[in-house]
Amino acid sequence: MDKQALFRAIEDSLRERLAVAERSALQAYEAATHEENVAENKYDTLGLEASYLAQGQAERVREYQADLQRFAKLPLKVFAADEAIGLGAVVRTYNQDGEQVYFLSPVAGGLRLTVDGVCITLVTPSSPVGQALLGAELGDEIILPGEAGRVIEITAVY
Repeated sequence: MDKQALFRAIEDSLRERLAVAERSALQAYEAATHEENVAENKYDTLGLEASYLAQGQAERVREYQADLQRFAKLPLKVFAADEAIGLGAVVRTYNQDGEQVYFLSPVAGGLRLTVDGVCITLVTPSSPVGQALLGAELGDEIILPGEAGRVIEITAVY
């Protein structure tokens, strides 16, 4: 697994997500401040609704900027075979449904990327899967919480 390629792909995805959010925030701001959205009476709430949307979009931009900054601080680390899983680990697992590859990330939980032909799901330490993986080691079998006792085996850690 080329972790540098994975880190670049994640960073590119975070940057794209931020760019989309910035465009959405700008559009929401323009709608909120457009002269046609000035309230004509107390029941005309289009401008108010547009300003709430603009505020929400601006908050999303701030969150995505913070995510990008937090991810940029994550060191590119290769985990030894006997080392506990921590942030930055790529973890291959296997169960009756097949193989799944996770990346333990500080941000963007749920994001899925394909790198070198491998589908990788980002999980954060606050997610059930992330909590189960954090501190586990190669060869461990863990039970995924909330999945009716589904057991996965850790087959590789990078």
